[in-house]
Amino acid sequence: NSISDYYDNGKIVYPNNYGHSDIRVWLSMYFYKPAFSLDNSHLILTTVDNSASTTSNSSSAYASDNTEGYVFLPSYKDYYNSSYGFNFNSDRCCRTTDWARARGAYCSTKSEYLYNGEYWTRSPGDTPKMSYAISESGSIGQNSIYNSECAVRPAITLVL
Repeated sequence: NSISDYYDNGKIVYPNNYGHSDIRVWLSMYFYKPAFSLDNSHLILTTVDNSASTTSNSSSAYASDNTEGYVFLPSYKDYYNSSYGFNFNSDRCCRTTDWARARGAYCSTKSEYLYNGEYWTRSPGDTPKMSYAISESGSIGQNSIYNSECAVRPAITLVL
């Protein structure tokens, strides 16, 4: 929700900083606890790499410190990782749920992308007010951090 840069312990924090983001707080407090309240023993606390190497620009000034979480957003680089099953744009497409649409998530009405939505990555874009998101077609591009129609597609690490 922050629209301005601010300082935390002498370090500048930009609005697209995942480590300090409202979306990260929402995932850990308002999504994780209700979604996994019965049994979360199969989830692994994951160190989430938020460095510039997980963005499209390995020298990004907007990368944040690493974080830990049971639930997190995948990065720009994760969505290009074929070992995660992302070989083509179509592998990244995701249909919105009724629940997400009822809360304002974008839903495509184009026949080739019918019901697909847009969803966030944790990776910052090239300016302080941009982050990467996946489009209805599965392509990855920068989106304004204030786009309230962009949905969330969280990831978890499981004990197998």
